[in-house]
Amino acid sequence: MKFDRHFSSYHDDDRSSYEDIDDEEQIPIMKIRKGGRAGKSKLYHFFSHPAVVWSILSTIHLVLLVPSILSLVMTRYTYDMTFWLRNHMVGSLTFIASLYWLGLIIFACYDLYLRAHPKGSFDASASITMVYGCRGVHPRIILTIFLGISTGLLLTPVLVNVDLNRQLTDGVVSHAFGPISPDAAKNVRDVGFNPGLYMLPGDFSPYGWQCDPVSPTVTYTFKSNISKPTHPDGNWPTGFNNDGVRPWTDDLSMDVYLPQNNTNKLPIIFYLHGGQFRTGDKSDTNLVIDYWLQKGFAFISPQYSLLSYGYNVMDAINDVTAAYKFVNSHHDLSTHLNTSQWYFVGEDVGGYLAAATSYKLNDPRIRGVINFFGITEWEFFNNTYPTLTPMATILEFARGSETLANVTATSFMQTHVPPTLSMHGLSDSVVPSPVSTEFHRKLSLQNHTNLLVEFQAYDHGIVGSFYAHANQMAYYAMEHFFAATGILLR
Repeated sequence: MKFDRHFSSYHDDDRSSYEDIDDEEQIPIMKIRKGGRAGKSKLYHFFSHPAVVWSILSTIHLVLLVPSILSLVMTRYTYDMTFWLRNHMVGSLTFIASLYWLGLIIFACYDLYLRAHPKGSFDASASITMVYGCRGVHPRIILTIFLGISTGLLLTPVLVNVDLNRQLTDGVVSHAFGPISPDAAKNVRDVGFNPGLYMLPGDFSPYGWQCDPVSPTVTYTFKSNISKPTHPDGNWPTGFNNDGVRPWTDDLSMDVYLPQNNTNKLPIIFYLHGGQFRTGDKSDTNLVIDYWLQKGFAFISPQYSLLSYGYNVMDAINDVTAAYKFVNSHHDLSTHLNTSQWYFVGEDVGGYLAAATSYKLNDPRIRGVINFFGITEWEFFNNTYPTLTPMATILEFARGSETLANVTATSFMQTHVPPTLSMHGLSDSVVPSPVSTEFHRKLSLQNHTNLLVEFQAYDHGIVGSFYAHANQMAYYAMEHFFAATGILLR
């Protein structure tokens, strides 16, 4: 047997590349190795074994690869998980994967060099072999390829949206909604996407890892003595998983958030939560409330009646209308709010309610609508995706006695239709993006000011962690939308 000092192990005599090492040279090396390892613990020997290290590195690879695949291969059964992974882990995972991938390539190249020049490289080679985890070059190359694929998948949303970022930076929002004045342009973002911020883990954000919740300044009850619904336990429609539905009460309330030490009357973000009509509450938002307070807005989020109790969509629209009228007539609020500058904003079904209610109100004080992947076109959805559950089934229950055509958002359009900005992921598996395409087609046919921003490779979720890729571009679009419609952001 001969000792291979390149791999710190024993090999058969037929390893001709090492025949120049004589036995006299091997014996002291063997003694040194045995003496050097004699005092090591069993735990050390276990974790220094190439097979163990290989297993650890393979596990790291899987930890990186699985979220990457989930972020790209999205189904209606996993969209909520992929949304969380993509918004809260993708930046840090991409950073880690990129560094690890680069390190593997460097080690592989250096190892090839050591194989060609083995003499005098015992210590470096042994260290690299131990850290790198296996003795053969081919497994490492395979692992490198897999990690490259992982990194590619993690970066896919960024790479496929390069053109969208260019369009935003070139001014597509101001082209749609009007020029931005020099004063209004001072405090809006000038870059749609900053890759340096995207690489930072969420904790580096001034708003926390998952956009830490903010306590409301005040909470008002705007509707009382509501009649008891047919399903107060919140289990309707039968067969749906309504976990997380808020307990039913006979009143509805709203949270009002105001900046500290504010003396000005503020424009209003009137936010309507999502949840497919079945779940959700006024505190559920993926927008960073603190950020918009710092930009000079008041933020109001009301409750509305849910399908889980047996209510229908018209009940929800009436509740949102009641909340809107309550704020306009409430003296304590009117001293802090500019009630001639309302912006209705919502995600999922909240996006639908933002559009439908604002159009139905026909009030010029509503300056704009921002719809995030809302199911705005009910009749189109039912005709195009009749088997896409659960939304197809939910719409049948939620419409109540109304036809789907009568509860489509554009059916509520009257003389005043506020400028409307929608944002939608082209891989949305819950509300497919053609729903928003049809919505904006109808707005354009009636010559109403509108813009649809579509995100490649994104599912049912865009806004989230503050430095996330799509979140940066969505906030860019929102800020320019506000500025183009006359708001001076701070």
